[in-house]
Amino acid sequence: MITVNNTSNKLGNIRFVCISDTHGKIGFDVPDGDVLIHAGDITRRSTMKEFEESFCWLSTLPHKLKIITAGNHDHFLDPIFGMVEQRQTVLTMMEHYGLTYLEHEAFQLPPEFGSFTMFVSPYSPIHLGGAFMLTDMSEIWNDLPHVDILVTHTPPYGINDEVIRGKRHVGCNYLKQQIDTVIKPKVSICGHIHEAYGYTFDENGVLFINACLSDHKYRAVNRPITFDLTIPQEIYHEERKFYKTQNILEFVPDNQTYLDFPWYQKKHTRPQFKPNRKLTTTELSIKEREIMLQKAILQAKKRAQKKFLPADYTGIRGTRFNTQEETKALRDKINCWTKGQWVKDDDHFHLTHLQDPIYSSCDSKFYKTHDKTEKREALKYRWQPSSDCPLEQSIDAKNWCAALKGRNILLVGDLVHYQYHELLLDAFRDGPTVCFGELNCKDHTICKKKDTRLRYIRNDVLSTIRKFQNRDQGHPLANIVEWPFVTSNILSSYPILILSRTALIGDDDVLFTRRLIHTMKVIRETSPDALVIYKSSFIGHPFCNDATQPIDPLTDEQLKRLPYGWSETKRRNAIAKAVIESAGGLYIDLAAMIDTRPDGHVGDSDCSRYCIPGPLDATAQVLYQAFLALD
Repeated sequence: MITVNNTSNKLGNIRFVCISDTHGKIGFDVPDGDVLIHAGDITRRSTMKEFEESFCWLSTLPHKLKIITAGNHDHFLDPIFGMVEQRQTVLTMMEHYGLTYLEHEAFQLPPEFGSFTMFVSPYSPIHLGGAFMLTDMSEIWNDLPHVDILVTHTPPYGINDEVIRGKRHVGCNYLKQQIDTVIKPKVSICGHIHEAYGYTFDENGVLFINACLSDHKYRAVNRPITFDLTIPQEIYHEERKFYKTQNILEFVPDNQTYLDFPWYQKKHTRPQFKPNRKLTTTELSIKEREIMLQKAILQAKKRAQKKFLPADYTGIRGTRFNTQEETKALRDKINCWTKGQWVKDDDHFHLTHLQDPIYSSCDSKFYKTHDKTEKREALKYRWQPSSDCPLEQSIDAKNWCAALKGRNILLVGDLVHYQYHELLLDAFRDGPTVCFGELNCKDHTICKKKDTRLRYIRNDVLSTIRKFQNRDQGHPLANIVEWPFVTSNILSSYPILILSRTALIGDDDVLFTRRLIHTMKVIRETSPDALVIYKSSFIGHPFCNDATQPIDPLTDEQLKRLPYGWSETKRRNAIAKAVIESAGGLYIDLAAMIDTRPDGHVGDSDCSRYCIPGPLDATAQVLYQAFLALD
């Protein structure tokens, strides 16, 4: 039961307060509630004064969470108008005033607000002209999931969308179709058409709200509309897996032992928690998986190039590589460095590890029983690319600093990616640093002559949240962490991003693609010339203590046996490559090197991360040479 404009006690329900089309006016009588939703047209003339005054006023309202999107009058926020500085200023303002700005993206409310799912979009069909208006709306809604609350600036066709002139319906017909067949929200909120203010229920019980506070003559005469939703007993049901990707494993009893992988010295059990079968392809044949891989790549390119027009992204942003020809040559060269083999060589370059002691645990154990002149077996192999692209075996920190030119580096990814925080500090610095865990790691100076800093932020799925909402009873969830990194103040401070997404499977190929495209879209809108480097995700090696040497690349049949969704990592990496390169970034396939190293891991229960020094040293050499080549 949805209660509208209830003035009495909300009796434990969550109260939403809806406004729209304020057009620079402030001081409305807004009722109290839990969540405030503004469906766009913050301004009338898109002036900085209107934005500032509106945000300041909104910040004084008592609602704990304020969600806002743009409308056709808010030109500064539409990237197509090219007003990058103004957009960044407005985004920074919203952040300063505690507003959650969403632009054609999904969002899940925190548990204290019922964990309701939302999708919020500023887009409208061409009507009177302006920002976020498309001549063709036939595809913009295609990828929207089922949500509880839909917020769009445009009304759906035929509902709260009739204009006075000609009594015409001017809402979006494609949106209405998606609402009826796919999105199926409890509540659909819009603005845009001032004279259609009000609310109605359809025959399916869906509540439609047009929350315009201005009438057709731009007079501030309408009142906010409220509705109350009851918190469901089962918040985390199956339909919410898109938002709560943590709940992806199923318990499947299996106490047998298997000789699954070439590094096994004896048979081992398989994990009894297995990925949701809907999200894996382990039951397909090798040929079917290859066909699926190629289709996923083509689909990812197609989707990405709709957001990143090929004519605008011929090169690698943030570098001197601007033409298609020179960009292809560079990418081919770097790709060649990651294709090769591990060869036995007792005397070759290794880093000296000076940072977090967990990564030196292999040496600590080894030298308890061995002389200091001896080497661990994992250090006796050198990476050798093809003779067509020889790789320099050393790293010169001064040369690397010269290539960086004072640009700070931001590492964003999961705990496996955090290794590169340690690896790069070892490459650049000759002493240890202080870091209070990966969630509270400050930036570190890596080049002194031209002050250059390195920072790590943990965001396992590279999400674009701007506030830390992923909490359980006020505490961060232990399994998936999404720390904000796309805020304008962070991106403006770090012109170089090195990204990687967790290899654990939490959504299907389409959602993985769409999420990564959206992340790159937000990065490009906020920091158009950032150099974005994406490191491919590694697989783990179960029972890695058995491993003593490198192996040949796993066959597809062997990949299918990998636990925790690692069976799908190859395809996800291929999707990421298509998206990143379409968005003017650089994809480096370090997994091609590291996936063949079941040895050298931290070991015991940690068969995802590696000890330093170890196999990762060779990947540092590839990164070093890549930066020199980009200079």
